[in-house]
Amino acid sequence: MRWASAEITSRYPDFQFVRVNAANARYNPSGSEPPRLPVDDGSADMICAFSVFSHMLSDDTTIYLREFRRALAPDGSAFITVFMADGVPDMTENPPWLGASSGRLHRVLYSTDFLSQLIRGSGLIIEDILPEVPHRKQPGLLLRPL
Repeated sequence: MRWASAEITSRYPDFQFVRVNAANARYNPSGSEPPRLPVDDGSADMICAFSVFSHMLSDDTTIYLREFRRALAPDGSAFITVFMADGVPDMTENPPWLGASSGRLHRVLYSTDFLSQLIRGSGLIIEDILPEVPHRKQPGLLLRPL
């Protein structure tokens, strides 16, 4: 975050980066709950979450999606990456077919349908799905408020 603020915000003051001290069983077990972005309702133009939803179960995913919806401006968008596939259980923690896992929440895979329901139930829609690329091993979803 320090690098982004120094290199990007210094040149483009409208871009601000914040760290949210949210709890996660794998990466931040002593974090606070629930996560709240330090922005006014409906004020965020863009929210990005790279490899965040890949490490959380559906209850937490729903909390974050609702928080994104609260924070997003009416014409704002969110870009998230997540492991998802068709024809799999709704949610699988550390599925063996994604590779070896090292502990809780290493990888969480969602079925496309289940994830779409979580997104829509949070007041968002999927505007676009970007396929995975070599530097980003998860599909990217562009979300907008309903």
